[in-house]
Amino acid sequence: MTCGYDSCYLSLMEAAKKIPHIDLTSCDPPLYGFLPEESVIDEAISALREGKIWYGDFRGEPSFLQSIDEYCSEKGGTPTSILVTHGVSEAFSLLARATKGTVLIPDPTYIPLYETFSFSRPVHFYPLLETERWSLDEDSLRNSIGEDTHFLVIINPNSPTGRVFSEKELKKVVDIAGEYGIILVSDEIYDGLSFMPFTSLLALSGDVPLIYLNGVSKIHRLPGFRLGYMVLSDPGNTQSEMWSRMEHLARIRLSVSPIFQIAAAQALRHDPTEFHKAVKARRNFCVEYLHERGIPVFPPEGTPYCFPPVPGDDWTFVGHLLKKGVLTTPGSSYGPVAAPGHFRFVFLQPHPVLKKALDIIQEVVKSVR
Repeated sequence: MTCGYDSCYLSLMEAAKKIPHIDLTSCDPPLYGFLPEESVIDEAISALREGKIWYGDFRGEPSFLQSIDEYCSEKGGTPTSILVTHGVSEAFSLLARATKGTVLIPDPTYIPLYETFSFSRPVHFYPLLETERWSLDEDSLRNSIGEDTHFLVIINPNSPTGRVFSEKELKKVVDIAGEYGIILVSDEIYDGLSFMPFTSLLALSGDVPLIYLNGVSKIHRLPGFRLGYMVLSDPGNTQSEMWSRMEHLARIRLSVSPIFQIAAAQALRHDPTEFHKAVKARRNFCVEYLHERGIPVFPPEGTPYCFPPVPGDDWTFVGHLLKKGVLTTPGSSYGPVAAPGHFRFVFLQPHPVLKKALDIIQEVVKSVR
């Protein structure tokens, strides 16, 4: 891959600094007024006032670990081990540093995932099928597996496509991983922003080793806390050596903020229904707007992202949009084959701002058709 968070993407961001624009690139809920519950903030302030500013246990604070365990149990899982991380990004980084072997990731994908692993090993893509609503394809997945494939990554709900994989698809993934002796890695950071019934791989993995990843940045609206966690589900205890290496790396970096963990323990127990309703309303507004104007888009089943196809080159299209005052992300930033020819936009802005941005998107689409 040649475009991710590299010169192409950075050039786009630099150009945006010089042009007044509506930003539809950042999935940062507080930027749009979606703040966490007051009790979560109060908990953080109380912890600070009480002097809970020590180096914590490298694995995590007891209250947060307990909340994670309860959350996983609600999803149908039984954690073997838990490790709190500086966001899901650090979880991927620990995994990349502690292991070897080829990694399979979806196309389209969350591109920092590719960049994290590609420093140290081969990374192969398995395509999601746009013609089948960005579904997982068993044949493509099998064809992507090689002798040195150690990990299969699922992002569910998927970023950037908004696809939520069905229980049937996920069971097939588990079967394939078990057949080939591959460790599953499931990034479910958007699970609480699914707009349809959601099944976690925690409930389906059985004896197949699974590393489950989640955090508090999205549905719990605490991105600046930089809090994630990785959970090992390994009933056969086949991955204890790998997990020990990741724990060793976690010990080296000492710990994650105890104050933020104490507050996040409360966040995991809160009902995010109101935030979910607000995001779903924006999703419905965007999909209806685009469909009424003949602009094709897969209605996202989860995540706050739309990923429509574009006429012509996606970088050129995104450049035209920026000149008109709307910043979006080109599909080529999300993978080499299935992702190009699309653009991604975040629909967390208030309705009037979204309407203005969508009007500009429609104008640019008409001009380049």
